[in-house]
Amino acid sequence: MLLSARLSAIVRLIPPGSVVVDVGTDHAQLPIYLITSGLCARALATELNWQPYQRALAAVREAGLTGKIDVRLGDGLSPLLPGEADVAVLAGMGGANMSKIIQFAPPAVLAGIKRLVLQPMADAGPLRLFLACSGFALVEEELVREGGQIYPVIAAEPGEELCSDQMILELGPRLYEQKHPLLADLLVQKITDLDRVLAGLQKARQRDPVLQHKMALITEKKYRLTDILSGFHY
Repeated sequence: MLLSARLSAIVRLIPPGSVVVDVGTDHAQLPIYLITSGLCARALATELNWQPYQRALAAVREAGLTGKIDVRLGDGLSPLLPGEADVAVLAGMGGANMSKIIQFAPPAVLAGIKRLVLQPMADAGPLRLFLACSGFALVEEELVREGGQIYPVIAAEPGEELCSDQMILELGPRLYEQKHPLLADLLVQKITDLDRVLAGLQKARQRDPVLQHKMALITEKKYRLTDILSGFHY
């Protein structure tokens, strides 16, 4: 089974031998790969909606793994019992949705999760801030390029996040520490996006104090990101 760049990065952050729950599994591609490759002996998968749940069941049956992958219908981690999984994977959804799933997970179930592996499609910065404020340390981070886009993959474990710089925390403290080769490209992308927002705001009403304050904050963020980018050597 060939995996996408994003799924391959997720797999690299899953400790071998873990019992993994794939939240929002859809076609159950990840748990099927984990079992067939021998990285895991058992896995679970959850789906909120009926049709994706049926697709996952069918995929697991077709792979002959019904006894090794338990597919359940339900919201987030709520279909699990305490201690059933020690790694939770949340991928292909927004960071805000991931934060809600973690926040509203049954406490006894979340207490048994030793590692979260997260691949947000958007809002990675706010997700990192949520994790750091919720008793998780960002232990490993990766960036992958797929389809012309750069995607983050985050591994978090219960503990204290030592990075206190909010900008670096949003950007990815482990990515920053290792000077990840794709981080410079991501910074350029973020700065370009901020320039686009500023250009749009400058066409609006200049005397609006709320607008002026927003522009000042965006400009400050742009300068900070530019300063961080200057630390990279090409």
